[in-house]
Amino acid sequence: MNCKWLMGDKNGVIKKDSMKYISISIALAGIFVLSFLLIIQSPTPVSSPDSLEGLKDNQKIIIRGVLTKDSPSGTNRIIYIDTGFEITCRKCLSLENYRNKNVSIVAFPEKYENKTYLYALEITLSK
Repeated sequence: MNCKWLMGDKNGVIKKDSMKYISISIALAGIFVLSFLLIIQSPTPVSSPDSLEGLKDNQKIIIRGVLTKDSPSGTNRIIYIDTGFEITCRKCLSLENYRNKNVSIVAFPEKYENKTYLYALEITLSK
């Protein structure tokens, strides 16, 4: 049994339009799989600033503690946690409702000039 008719004309020649649809389908499937893997990646819990050394750049981490202070820095806010973390929040307006309360912060580390900076992705109250 000859299966040339699956992707081509009756002579088995693959048309250019068929190749476009196949390549677009494969590319979209790959994007979907990578997006799914990125979404289901769970953050790594971190308890102290010393434990940031073994982490990769842009790896999601979760930090738990009491938000002691926050201060504006240009268009950002710097968040201070009682465990010694200093986290930059790029689009935070006011964190008065979170002060002196237990928070969970999902963040990612980024190294610049041999110093690790943390950038917040999500801030929630924890129990």
